[in-house]
Amino acid sequence: MTSVYNLPVSYDAVDGPRKAPQGHVLATIDAMVGPMPPARFLNRFLPQPAFSIPNHLLPSNDAFTHVPDMADSVAEIYEPLAAALNQRTEGGPRCPGFVFDITAARIAHPDRRRYMKPHICCYKEPNLEIVQAADKASRIDLGYAELFIDVSPDPLRDFFNNPPPDVRRSNYSLRSYHHVFTGQRRHEHVEDLFGQHIAHVVEVLARQSRTFLFTVAIHGSCARLLRWDRSGCVVSEAFDVRARPNVLCDFLWRFSQTSDAGRGHDTTVEYALPWEEVRFRDAVRLHILTQLDPGEDLEEAVEQHYAPGQVFAARVLHQDHPASDEHTRRFLFSRPVASSLALLGHGTRGCWAVDAATSEVAFLKDTWRNAYQHPPVYLANEVQSTRTDELLGRHRPSWACAPIDSQELKIAPQARRHYRLVLGTVGRPFSTQRGTKELLHACHDVFTAMRDALARDRRLHRDISTGNIVLVQEPDSETRRGYLIDWELSSRVRADGRAEKSKSVGTAWFMAKRLSIRLLVQGYPHVLQDDMESLLYVVLHAALRWQPHDLPQGAPRERWNVFYKSNLATAARDAAAGVRFDSDAVREWLDTMMAFHAPLPTHGAELRDKWTGDGQAVDDFWTDFLATRDLEPANRTEHEFRAVASPTAPLAPWTSASRPPMGEGWVSSSRELSSFASPRPRPRRPRHRRRYIPLPSIRVLLRQSRNWRRGGGRGAKK
Repeated sequence: MTSVYNLPVSYDAVDGPRKAPQGHVLATIDAMVGPMPPARFLNRFLPQPAFSIPNHLLPSNDAFTHVPDMADSVAEIYEPLAAALNQRTEGGPRCPGFVFDITAARIAHPDRRRYMKPHICCYKEPNLEIVQAADKASRIDLGYAELFIDVSPDPLRDFFNNPPPDVRRSNYSLRSYHHVFTGQRRHEHVEDLFGQHIAHVVEVLARQSRTFLFTVAIHGSCARLLRWDRSGCVVSEAFDVRARPNVLCDFLWRFSQTSDAGRGHDTTVEYALPWEEVRFRDAVRLHILTQLDPGEDLEEAVEQHYAPGQVFAARVLHQDHPASDEHTRRFLFSRPVASSLALLGHGTRGCWAVDAATSEVAFLKDTWRNAYQHPPVYLANEVQSTRTDELLGRHRPSWACAPIDSQELKIAPQARRHYRLVLGTVGRPFSTQRGTKELLHACHDVFTAMRDALARDRRLHRDISTGNIVLVQEPDSETRRGYLIDWELSSRVRADGRAEKSKSVGTAWFMAKRLSIRLLVQGYPHVLQDDMESLLYVVLHAALRWQPHDLPQGAPRERWNVFYKSNLATAARDAAAGVRFDSDAVREWLDTMMAFHAPLPTHGAELRDKWTGDGQAVDDFWTDFLATRDLEPANRTEHEFRAVASPTAPLAPWTSASRPPMGEGWVSSSRELSSFASPRPRPRRPRHRRRYIPLPSIRVLLRQSRNWRRGGGRGAKK
């Protein structure tokens, strides 16, 4: 089985906001482990095949002597590095079958994060021509990359730490703090660089079908090997490619000799045959014709699910049968409606899919879960699962440093398995709602489904969100119906109405406020009222985003940000306060539901005790409301809902000339570090020069802390 390349991504992932680099760092910081000795890294993740004896391996001596140990620009590093990596002799290349290309030379806007690419990408030789023929603005480079190398000109810009030899590594942080001690601006810049590295990893995982990815980070002449999967990242010790070139050369040789699966490709995905692509396109077009909005362009709607020349096939195992070819069905898919833009977690890719045998349209969900209620994806009779989690947790290997920024993990390591799920209901996204009538009718359908599941199967959904509601046009219905999909996180309930699964789950934007403080809620099971609260937030979100109102551009997103960060039960009321909706029905529905959910002291008895039991009181109000109010069928209005922070802000310039002496620095005050807060007026103080203060080593600080504890702390007798 061979690997596939350049999977299309959803239009939201192409045009929508992206997480800032520092956001990637914060989201991943507790799921990194290292520094792993390079020899152990290679033997664990790229074991030398018994049949592959490196008799044609180019000599590693002096392989990277032209790479400087520090430079003023990244080009001074990556140009000689790429030349050394592509070196060939009569015996063959350094990495047989692969070529290294300077991707940094093909960037449309080098000063914007959205357009940034890794400095060097490794490709299979046949794929290089495809990449070089593409437009500079294209992201096809990451759709074909086997691995990539990011370069910085100075070793002090390394995000990670190499502890001294013969020490207890658990006393050292994996993260390097040289850049913190030498100034806040430098600290932020180093986080930006590593965050951009993570952003490239995330994009490769979105544009390829992968189980993991190798990358290389080089700072001056010091290199680190990294392995990424949906549970986190394993980091190797830094090694100097000038002094120890054999490490990088051995890595490249092993990388070239392993299989596509050994390089991280999910080889269970295949290219669709030409006739299968035609079948997929025609089936999707026919299904969209039954769901098309009045006046909507058919071909534009088809493009949301079909990218010409990019149709793929995957087999899905039947849930109640053992793994075998006779118990699998072949599904065709193309452009997803949702692409994951984060490293950790489910990494979900959701697509319209077509059964290759019957042409039936379904929804295919490709995801990484820590649950075991569905048959996972198998490759060569082995379950596809993550491996980083094996090295995380309390029982870390002796070579591992302490977790970054904490002595204990904030989030328990997640062992994830790869799943593909096929869901029968296929409709249009909830975001395509036409007006007030469809919004409230569709959400009432969802509410009915929630109550029916509880009454008939004693089951809670536990993940009510805009992404888990689809709109389906049925022949006997004037308004599209709302379908609640993705019951993967659902749970049966006990006799007291609480979910049997105690762990809190859900989409963060729409989680009930009592469950939204994740560090404190691991033992809080869901109840029906939590899902009802999530549905209230779904309607509120839709009203701010797609209903006509008097808020200026940008204000809906700002209000939603404030709402999301609040843990108060009245957060929804605060987000909707003062908003004048053109639809009186929307305002009335929100006011009534918010009073049911969190009544104020001024509310009368008729609004109290409604948010209880099986939701019958809420259903009675909602059913009567839909029957007696005139609801606007087509008053949809688009409001700007982009991220507040610009994803295209340029990186702050930095040169090696501005680097303070190593091991020294000044520490800014807390007010200077809090640059996001508005400074308070304060009396002028005499100007003075900042003094460079020698900082004690971590070993000295630990010894002082240990002596302080043994002496009984502050005030102990000496």
